[in-house]
Amino acid sequence: MSSIKVGPYQYNYAVHRGKVLSIDSKLESVISGSTGGAQVIGNQVYVSPGSISSSSLNHQNFYLQDAGGKQFHIKLVGWDMPGAPDNEIIFVLVEKVENGVRRYLAVRNLTLDEYWIANAYIKEFVSYKPDTKSSLVAIAVAVAAYFLATKLLGMGIFSGGVMAVAGFAIMAAINKSRFTRVQLQFEADLKKQLREIAFRESQA
Repeated sequence: MSSIKVGPYQYNYAVHRGKVLSIDSKLESVISGSTGGAQVIGNQVYVSPGSISSSSLNHQNFYLQDAGGKQFHIKLVGWDMPGAPDNEIIFVLVEKVENGVRRYLAVRNLTLDEYWIANAYIKEFVSYKPDTKSSLVAIAVAVAAYFLATKLLGMGIFSGGVMAVAGFAIMAAINKSRFTRVQLQFEADLKKQLREIAFRESQA
């Protein structure tokens, strides 16, 4: 497998290319729900009903043959990708080195000249987390706000606590905004590299 890097994350990837022999699809029904509950207040009993929801998950099986005549099989879960016998398709399989998770994240149908990416799985592969340093900075700001309020401005303990909480909340909001921007940038970088891999392979 070859490798790419996005921010602090390392990925291995493999490209599978072949001509479609046949395709079959199957829908799996996924049912989830929650139980209700009851609460007694005085002489009254309040009952909350449970809920049930269902969704469908598509399973696609592609049976293909490579340029050397070797037949192989690829299964996509959660995709709904068009294709037909004799279509030539490129599949990009990605492994996140950090946890070993593998998924097909990009597919290009050369015959149809169409390209797809598994946006639903991209976040799973780029889950950026705040570092310890950012948390320590937020705590330091809270402590500084408390000291400023109680020692320099002569406020009481309660007012100082309010200032500390406000300082921490402001820093937390700033950090969240920054990490959201970083997360989106990493997702965009991964998508860009996957596209380059799929289109580079199509020219091979």
